[in-house]
Amino acid sequence: MQSALKVSIVTVCYNSNKTIEKTIQSVINQSYDNIEYIIIDGGSTDGTIDIIKKYDDEISYWISELDNGLYDAMNKGIKVATGEVIGIINSDDWYDLDTVKNVVQCFNNKDVDIVHGKTIWTTNEGINLFEQIPTQHQDMLIEGMIYNHTTFFVKKELYDVYGSFDCRYKIAADYDFLLRVYEKGAKFYYLKDDIGYFRFGGLSSERFVWRCATEVDNIAKFHAEEVSNDIIRDNRLEKLRLKHNQNRYEVVKNYLNKRMKRTNYAKKLFEACLNKNKSYVVFGTGALGMETYRWFDGYKSFISYYIDNSKVKWGKFIDSFPIYSPEVLNKSDGEFIIIASNHYHIEMAEQLENMGFVHKKNYLLFKEFQEYILEQYIKNISWIINLKGIKNEA
Repeated sequence: MQSALKVSIVTVCYNSNKTIEKTIQSVINQSYDNIEYIIIDGGSTDGTIDIIKKYDDEISYWISELDNGLYDAMNKGIKVATGEVIGIINSDDWYDLDTVKNVVQCFNNKDVDIVHGKTIWTTNEGINLFEQIPTQHQDMLIEGMIYNHTTFFVKKELYDVYGSFDCRYKIAADYDFLLRVYEKGAKFYYLKDDIGYFRFGGLSSERFVWRCATEVDNIAKFHAEEVSNDIIRDNRLEKLRLKHNQNRYEVVKNYLNKRMKRTNYAKKLFEACLNKNKSYVVFGTGALGMETYRWFDGYKSFISYYIDNSKVKWGKFIDSFPIYSPEVLNKSDGEFIIIASNHYHIEMAEQLENMGFVHKKNYLLFKEFQEYILEQYIKNISWIINLKGIKNEA
């Protein structure tokens, strides 16, 4: 009889007393039994250690000592792990009850090296915001991080053969590892189940996001330059150059957006660009759909609902907004649609056109909508100040 696959779960933490207990409980209450749980603490002083000690009988190994950053702590956990498969869950996040059981079934029944799945993004209050479903275009990994590391379960032998996390990278060493093993032929498998819950906030600041994007760009460039085939190497570097320039453009726009929102007249400008007689519908519930949720911060009353082509999302919610099929759309002038997708916006636009909707009259891409408001901000900043007599605080 085949013995049950042993799975090591590693949690790294530092001053995580507000969140780590939920993480611990999600691991020790798994429906799968053969789990080795490892916690690597960076020398917490806020009561985190007391919580860890509370579950001492359920934890296979834990240590609290100074480390050289997040990935140094992860490497410590990987080094002491004795399981055939390793999962890493941060102290802000947690697993679904059947996560490990479902993952083990994949390793037992498939010829795979890495199993990963969907991530549920939640607020600090535990409100589910949206599902992050990884792209099926795996080759896009050579351009950037397309997966959420929270959901990854990796055969330990991959760490043994190709090394663990490179601590030269402070934010995106997980991307470097995944790209490294991908280029060595590691077999990825997407498990169509909810695996991890990611608490949105904390490290999601604009500065952190930009630092992360820059490090990801540097990692992608480093790996591209290592390609021996001249044509493939030059094509990859050209793609990365164009992506890098686009990232810089996005940073400028984000700066202008934040600058706009710091002014007293920002709300009036935003509302002036929105038509109060229209019902705004967001088409898309992925990462860009979530960006519309954040971008409408303070003006969410303009959004009526979300639509998506994925049947599994129908009837679910983003915060309090229901998700429907596109078939519910009304072809009257009362609804205006914002397409929120990076990869399928062309197909979604064609879908709307086939339903009788007209570009700019009935719908816009989210990027177009965002740029329109920013353009109005830049163009009208002087006359708004002069005519309205509002002090410029930008």
